[in-house]
Amino acid sequence: MVQFIDGDCALEPGWLDAGAAALAADPGIGIVTGWRTETAPEATLYNAMAEWEWHRPPGDIAACGGDMMLRAAQFDALGGFDGAIICSEDEDLCLRMRAAGLRVHRLPRAMTRHDIAMTRLDQWWRRSVRAGHGFAEVGDRHPGHFAGERRRVRLWGMALPIGAILGGIALGPALPSAVALLYGASWARSARRLRGEGQPARRAAGLAALLTLSKLPNAQGMITYRLRRLRRREMRLIEYKCARLGRTAIGAYSRPAFRAILALIERVTGRAEMSERSRRDGRRRLDAGARAAILDRVSALEPQTKAPGPEKAGPDQRTEQTPEPVQPDSTTRALRAAVLGNEEVLLPQLHDLWGSLRRVPVDEAALESNLVITASRRDPAHAAFDLLRTRLLQALDEHGWKRVAITSPTRGCGKTFTAANLAIALSRYENRRTVLLDLDMRAPGLAEVLGLTAPGPISDWMRGVTSSGTQLQRVGQNLLGIGGLAVGLNDRAETYPAELLQDPKAGMVLDQMQEELAPDAVLFDLPPALNHDDVTAFRDRYDCVLMVVGGGRNSAEQIREAVRRIGDDKPILGMVLNRAEEERATGTG
Repeated sequence: MVQFIDGDCALEPGWLDAGAAALAADPGIGIVTGWRTETAPEATLYNAMAEWEWHRPPGDIAACGGDMMLRAAQFDALGGFDGAIICSEDEDLCLRMRAAGLRVHRLPRAMTRHDIAMTRLDQWWRRSVRAGHGFAEVGDRHPGHFAGERRRVRLWGMALPIGAILGGIALGPALPSAVALLYGASWARSARRLRGEGQPARRAAGLAALLTLSKLPNAQGMITYRLRRLRRREMRLIEYKCARLGRTAIGAYSRPAFRAILALIERVTGRAEMSERSRRDGRRRLDAGARAAILDRVSALEPQTKAPGPEKAGPDQRTEQTPEPVQPDSTTRALRAAVLGNEEVLLPQLHDLWGSLRRVPVDEAALESNLVITASRRDPAHAAFDLLRTRLLQALDEHGWKRVAITSPTRGCGKTFTAANLAIALSRYENRRTVLLDLDMRAPGLAEVLGLTAPGPISDWMRGVTSSGTQLQRVGQNLLGIGGLAVGLNDRAETYPAELLQDPKAGMVLDQMQEELAPDAVLFDLPPALNHDDVTAFRDRYDCVLMVVGGGRNSAEQIREAVRRIGDDKPILGMVLNRAEEERATGTG
């Protein structure tokens, strides 16, 4: 197997195993891919546009981008990537794979994290120009592909603008005004569609504007390709992540710059030889000397012998014992196999996602304002949460549990307040990891209590659209002693939360998160048990329950009914009685 990945991407943990398993299970699949996510989708509108572009339905597809896995033998049989194509060469490879009778398949799981790093309009324009170039160039080689895109570009990027200009010159402002109305109608239609997909109104309006305007740079790219072909000019790279340079400067200096960078890399690494396939697709292979050096380092990781075992000879017999050779462990064997190119052995997952989670600063003033008293520990009441923490950990360790549901009979009891304080109290243990998830998707409030910003809707993560590395954030360094805590926050309500919580896909996402992060405790801030059926729908996903009761709010009958709905097989670890004055810290929880 061979995995290709763009230079501005990073693989998600577990993807290599999942992709290889899919190819091994179905010989009819030629290329397997997954979902790509942006590392900072909220940073700019252009980043949000890229995030929207990556989210496409799973299953058999026509083509995919540069992040893909396929069999090395089939890649060689197809001749690899076509180096003459400057854009969409990955789509060309997919189309040739399908023409050979094999399928391109997208798995419903995260594959890579991408950093588009786009902050300026001219970057977006050049990226759209490049896309138009690819529409025309790949469309020439595969006439049925990109047919709809080319048709829309000819209409919205060529015919209507030219018609408006000529009509304005000949007939006055009537025709340009009519064309402007058509563009407005197209924008409104796109915005409605994006709103229907769950985009917030403001973002939907911005994305729709980019979609409508993109036909103009797309047209520039298509025209550039045609002119280059007519003049028999070389197809030059169109790069959008470069510095702000003029068109002539980019055209004149980009290729020499890339050659100089590659030469410098070769000089530093001492590996100047590349195979013919590596020359075509720009990906390096280790030469024999480099492989030998790496294998020597792998061998040095383990002792070559182990201590001799106990003597088996009799008391009057003297035997000379020799050390026994040590058999390499599975990790060492896999490393050696990977260096030697053995495709049958997969590398174990050595990456710990916990260490690469995005760090978020601690806002002590916000925590104190929201009565998260376990943060500063100035309020003597924090001792009650320390006691609750200790008893909780004892119960989890005794029974082998990890997942704790935190709920209440009704709203206003302080369950979110309790979840936040308990999570921070747990995080003070040096060698323990705690994950706190805001799964009250009807009225999310954990982000506000903690004084943090949610990276997006947690429902996308529960559906497998975004990865744990994107949705979860880790508390950064601080002077309060808050350590091993990761939070999954939510920035909007979900229309069908109970159905989502009961969906098997949500269970798979939680299982994958637990495998990737290896937490000691996972706290779920869930909706009230009596208001909706979310806690009941989610009952297969947690081990035990912490019930938060509002002082003066809940009757004994309400508490009994809440416990009955949860079920006898889900242990209630305890009842937390909250005082009335603590309600203001809980928001809607």
